[in-house]
Amino acid sequence: MIAVVGCGRWGRNVVRDLIGLDCDVIAIDPSDDARGDATALGAVAAYTSMSDYPDDDALHGVVVAGPTREHAQLARTALGRGVPVFVEKPLTDDVASARSLVDLGGDRLFVMHKWHYHPGIEALAGLASGGQLGRVQGVTSERAGEADWSDDTDVLWLLGPHEVTIGSRILGGFPDRVDAVADVVSGRLRGVDVIARWADGRWHRWTISTRPEPHRRRVIVHGTDGHAILPDAYAEEVELSWAPDGGANRRELVPIEQEPPLVRELRSFRDHLLGGPPPPTPGSHGLAVIKVLADVRDSACLPPGSIGVPMTPNGSGGRIRTYDPGWPV
Repeated sequence: MIAVVGCGRWGRNVVRDLIGLDCDVIAIDPSDDARGDATALGAVAAYTSMSDYPDDDALHGVVVAGPTREHAQLARTALGRGVPVFVEKPLTDDVASARSLVDLGGDRLFVMHKWHYHPGIEALAGLASGGQLGRVQGVTSERAGEADWSDDTDVLWLLGPHEVTIGSRILGGFPDRVDAVADVVSGRLRGVDVIARWADGRWHRWTISTRPEPHRRRVIVHGTDGHAILPDAYAEEVELSWAPDGGANRRELVPIEQEPPLVRELRSFRDHLLGGPPPPTPGSHGLAVIKVLADVRDSACLPPGSIGVPMTPNGSGGRIRTYDPGWPV
């Protein structure tokens, strides 16, 4: 039995896919419509809040998919049930509350960073670690086009966790430094450009934007001997181009498993509840992502929290720091 707290626009997908994985689902949401939708999908019961759901030894785990600003409190309440808790990204919208949750949850707290489970990103990570591209120098990625907005978050909290997770999944660990510039229009954050750098010189240059432009989701891994491209979130193949041993350039299409990443991450949680290994995105991973995003906000002169106008009124809505010699720009 798994309780899903928050069954709205995204939470209903969680309910759907858990039921598809043969889980019994309890829907928890203050909205009559959301509870009704979850019940129509097959939820076995529905409640307005966790406090309404009775203490029950049959409860094996909780998925938190409510609004970002409520993640901290909802996760604390769920952890009080003594079961593993899977929180939709971002874990919270500030470092202090995220750290508090990690301390409280220990090995029972996990974060739903969907792109860590994306089969295309998994394929790129395998190519990066397998040596086919030579020494990996860095990653570029872009996430552009109009997005579904939440009323409690800005574009950095909405899309930024994906980019930080992609860099971590492919390059390993998290960056030691970030520099960023914000794109603010009429007081609303529309995009952020970031360059993140690892201590060993590797880098991840990423862009997120919700300006009205063609929808793009692309990731490129750059190596000394070649590069690999995931051209789209729904691509069926990774495009590999490399020159082995300094010979003629070769091209290859590497097939990608087509199972949706949401299903993959929910399966990992379900299997853990059944006695399997823990999901590979523990609470500490979520905290690390929050720390990087907090540094991005500071670098771009954006206030902390979920929504805000820039701290400085300059034309870009942020500041551009001078890059060290040798940085990719």
